[in-house]
Amino acid sequence: MMFQIRSDICADFRSFDYFNFGVSLKNANPTYTTAIAVFGLCMLHLAIVFLLSLVFKYLYPSYLRPWAEFLGVFGTILAAIQFLPQIWTTWKLQEVGSLSIPSMCIQTPGSFVWVGSLAARLGWDGWSTWGIYLCTGILQGILLSMSISFEIRDWKRQKQKVKDPNEDADENPEADERTGLIGSEQR
Repeated sequence: MMFQIRSDICADFRSFDYFNFGVSLKNANPTYTTAIAVFGLCMLHLAIVFLLSLVFKYLYPSYLRPWAEFLGVFGTILAAIQFLPQIWTTWKLQEVGSLSIPSMCIQTPGSFVWVGSLAARLGWDGWSTWGIYLCTGILQGILLSMSISFEIRDWKRQKQKVKDPNEDADENPEADERTGLIGSEQR
């Protein structure tokens, strides 16, 4: 049969996590091959954008502004692609991990100040320039608010674990001075 589908390949597609690109959250260490592939893809993207920019600048100058706006929109899409998996992973793990909250506290308002500065200078005509910073500021603000809420939640849980010495007597009403500290034996 010409179009025979192997069941093991179908099983791989069904179990593939498309949002995390097949990477489990438990073992999310990139390999050397993955790093080289991403680097190669970035260099290819850089070369294509550079060559097309030269073509638009020297051969089709009337298309240079639409090309710049396309690059602004494409940059915004790439920025979203950068932040959305981080937001998703942080939400799934329900912990901050190695994210730096103080760094995000500086960067998030800084991106909005930069948006305001660019918008004041360029106006609405420069939307493709300052739009990327607005998008990343919003996404980083979401990540920052999630991180702060997880830290507050963990702080409250830790605070509840610290108990008042007088509460221990109410915890086990059958315990008295003869109850062993380890196990439930009485002496």
